[in-house]
Amino acid sequence: INAEYMGTESELLWIARDGLTTPLPEAWRPCKTNTGDLYYFNFSSGESSWEHPMDEFFKKLVTLEKDHLALCQQAGKPYTRGNSHP
Repeated sequence: INAEYMGTESELLWIARDGLTTPLPEAWRPCKTNTGDLYYFNFSSGESSWEHPMDEFFKKLVTLEKDHLALCQQAGKPYTRGNSHP
């Protein structure tokens, strides 16, 4: 997750913090190419990825929470993280 994807909603910074501190799923490890580029490798399945294995989860969470934030703003109610109904 990067700042460009997150947008300017400071209320959603908790998602970025969680994304940066969430451990890799079991069997996934960060690795480097011969040129120093970072990638992720799953030692159980043999799968590799340039993106962090949890990126897709956090991208979906950002989309859901952006929608929730917009609904709260439209309804004039305070935003509460992780609560899908204003």
